[in-house]
Amino acid sequence: MKPYLHADDIGMSPAVTDNILDAVDNGAVTSVSLVVNGHDSERACAELLARPHVAVSLHLNLSEGLHIADTPRKGEPVNGGFEALFVKNYRGADTTDIELEIEAQMARFVEMYVSKAPEGTQFRIDSHHHTHCIPFVFQTIMKHADQFGLKSIRVPSEPFFFKFSKAYLSLATMVNYIKVFLLQVLSWQMMRVLQKTDIEASRRFIGVTFTGYMAPDNILDGLKSVKNDDESLVEVLLHPGGSHDGERHIWADRPALWSYYSSDGRSSERAVAKSDELKILLEQYS
Repeated sequence: MKPYLHADDIGMSPAVTDNILDAVDNGAVTSVSLVVNGHDSERACAELLARPHVAVSLHLNLSEGLHIADTPRKGEPVNGGFEALFVKNYRGADTTDIELEIEAQMARFVEMYVSKAPEGTQFRIDSHHHTHCIPFVFQTIMKHADQFGLKSIRVPSEPFFFKFSKAYLSLATMVNYIKVFLLQVLSWQMMRVLQKTDIEASRRFIGVTFTGYMAPDNILDGLKSVKNDDESLVEVLLHPGGSHDGERHIWADRPALWSYYSSDGRSSERAVAKSDELKILLEQYS
């Protein structure tokens, strides 16, 4: 197998961008996801265009940031998230505005990044909080796949792995096992559709069970759980893009999100991405 480090959220804020770039320039991160409706999207995009060796995906953001679709909500804060969209999907609620936002973000990613990147750059997509796995969101993405030349999509089907230790028995990890199971079910539904297309699906994935506190030891446990295929790529997801007190105002109305970006786990994951221990681990598996 060939594991690689991927960092989500670049473009969300200046500090998030800078910290992810630090993990790229001084660490082992080789792939990132760009938010196109964040507070630092334009600068983040320019920085990535100056680093053509870094693979870039659209980080579809239906959880925060600003609406960019040409609707009455344009410029207003996005107040969503996985749970809210999941409920909408199964309650049969009107999702027209959300579908227009998905299309607008896909179009902006092409305009901002793909059209300016080196020839042959592919359109890849994933999402904030894995909302692209929710059926109506995924269906909307697929509806516009040919229009925007979509070539790759994250399928976050993480294998279960467990051992008796304090980290694995924590409440956070137990909650994350529920997320892993749900994403496995949604990933299976996605693959039924993707198998009939030429869109690449990154099925080998690690990063949900210990999201927010990925460390070399549990990354190793995750890699051991992945089916050993010499040619398979394994996406190892980190969140090294932390914020600081100077940006607290960005999430003034979303204290839970502020805690998410300012947590010690973000700086810890950045340190992991820059550590010799993880570089050696990735080299061993490569």
